[in-house]
Amino acid sequence: MHPLNTDNANLVYNALVGAKFPASSLPFVMSQVAYETTDSTTHTGFSSFESMTDNNFSGIKYNAVANGDIATMGNQSPEGNHYAHYNSVNDWAQDLKRILSLNRGAGRPIDATSLEDYVHRLHSNGYFTDHEPTYLAGVSSLYNSISIQNPGLFVISTLSQTGDDLLATLMPPSDADVSNANPAPDSPASNFGTLTVVAGILLTGIISYFLLT
Repeated sequence: MHPLNTDNANLVYNALVGAKFPASSLPFVMSQVAYETTDSTTHTGFSSFESMTDNNFSGIKYNAVANGDIATMGNQSPEGNHYAHYNSVNDWAQDLKRILSLNRGAGRPIDATSLEDYVHRLHSNGYFTDHEPTYLAGVSSLYNSISIQNPGLFVISTLSQTGDDLLATLMPPSDADVSNANPAPDSPASNFGTLTVVAGILLTGIISYFLLT
């Protein structure tokens, strides 16, 4: 199991939520980001030099036309071009959403229905040049690590995207007042609370946030 930098994982998760990523996409995107930012020495996810210095958690390259309005030229990549530098993790999340919303033949990665489907769409879009099975194996390894350390995050990918369904699964109906919990089906991410780090484990604020809205 890969260790995770929980502080940075919090930043990434909340940035994706703020950018209104579909709830069903969060486990896939988080797993890919953890893989892309795994430090080569410590093997810790969400902790690469690039993510720490450019607020770039997925290796997005700088392109004056494509993302020049939200990014500047960052560190030089091993390929010789430059990574995008973002002023904030929130800016990075917005640019990542733009990229994952592109459809170049296999469908938009942000709409994928499984981790395998997500990686396949990324590969078809030219997001990475690595051998697809190799990349999938790496992302799957981080998916498993996150699911063990933060099972609350992944429960949302198996539920219909309504507050009532979330609450019915996460706690008994008799204990929950769901009268005001009815988020829009197409924007569930905006209804999730801030992640809290407890004993090194990420815990979502799903239940408390729904009860307080």
